[in-house]
Amino acid sequence: MKKNTVKKLVIALLCVGVVAALTLSVTAVVTRNNAKELGALLAREQAAADDGDIVAYYKDEPIRQSTIDSMKQANALVTDYLKEVSGAEDDGTVAPFAMPAADNQDADLLQDILTEVMLLDEAKAQGLSVAASTIDAVVQEQKKLLAQSPAFAQFITDYCAGAQMTEAEYWALYTEAMSNNLLMKELKQSFIEQLMAEKGWQAESLTPEQSDELDAAFDDYVDALYVAHADDIRILKDK
Repeated sequence: MKKNTVKKLVIALLCVGVVAALTLSVTAVVTRNNAKELGALLAREQAAADDGDIVAYYKDEPIRQSTIDSMKQANALVTDYLKEVSGAEDDGTVAPFAMPAADNQDADLLQDILTEVMLLDEAKAQGLSVAASTIDAVVQEQKKLLAQSPAFAQFITDYCAGAQMTEAEYWALYTEAMSNNLLMKELKQSFIEQLMAEKGWQAESLTPEQSDELDAAFDDYVDALYVAHADDIRILKDK
């Protein structure tokens, strides 16, 4: 799913940008190569159009094995970059995404993709939206980091070169990705606020136990969405 992959890769750069903004002396060739390869990964994913690559559908939207593969490769590339700029050891805590165990990784990543697509669909069905000003504030904050950090600026330049896109196109994709990300957060917030109202709980006096209960309730809500959308999800068993 091309848009989902765009979101995964671009959101990864949000994490990269924060670290790079705090580390202004990154000049290693490996870092620049990783940035270009990460961009090239996006370009290859956008070019993928082989129907045989499809592993599932959500409604009429195909999900491709190349998307899953891109997520794994992007995680490795960005992990290398974050280690480079932070000097962290490879202790398994640097990765930008919480990757599932290798023995069932593809199936778990497919479920992650389905969950995000389904949540976006549900949020739109409920008429939820995120103010343009809210989205713009996030984008402007990242552009501020870009202006303050030569490392971040170089990373974006190299990333765009690898992806064969302009920086204007990058920021358009970033804006779309953040819009989707914030919309999913809005869905969860709407659910939690409604549940808190039903229970008579107040945000300012919420206990850790109550917060855990709300999070668990949202997880149950997502599980229920899977049941409700069972007819919309088709996984190709032979993949």
